[in-house]
Amino acid sequence: MKYQLLFLSLLTTALSASLFGDRPTVAEPAPLFQPIVREIRDRLPQNFKMRLPASLPEFTEELPLYAFIPADDVQVVGIGDKDIFSVLVADEPGCASKSDPGECLVGVISVTEALSESPLQPDDLPGERDNLTAVTLAEAATGFYFTQEDEIQLIVWEQDNLGYLLFSEKCSDGCLTQAEMIEIATSAANEPAIVSAAND
Repeated sequence: MKYQLLFLSLLTTALSASLFGDRPTVAEPAPLFQPIVREIRDRLPQNFKMRLPASLPEFTEELPLYAFIPADDVQVVGIGDKDIFSVLVADEPGCASKSDPGECLVGVISVTEALSESPLQPDDLPGERDNLTAVTLAEAATGFYFTQEDEIQLIVWEQDNLGYLLFSEKCSDGCLTQAEMIEIATSAANEPAIVSAAND
């Protein structure tokens, strides 16, 4: 069964606004993702590189969050038939086996084929775009923050000739702020990428 990521009513979240902790001195994904790094390497398509944040808001350390890779490809509305590889974050340990994982998802980070053959432009982005803001995440990583129907917030950027997408819920209280979303994406863009074990 394929999961359909809709840009309306996709994610439920228990996240609340807080300050970011210090970035770790060792370049590696945040502890949340450590248990699945080997699985990511084993399942990642050979031509993809996965970038995961090394730092998350401090308050997430107190939350029961679980990272997993879906059994089937995540389908993202608006990017056509491009290949995509995603890591999902849930607030329940059994979310991967639920008939509707969207009920327990709190975030998604994906890598896909490049969305444009030239520098990324607003028209290359998936779906409707509100609150569009250009962001520079790293020297060679530029993209956009935007919202959809004031319910979903996304950052889409290009790096390594690949497209990266970070999704979360947007709401007035108890969710990641725009600044926190940008900080998470910046952390991911500046950390060494995970490469496929097939490249070894």
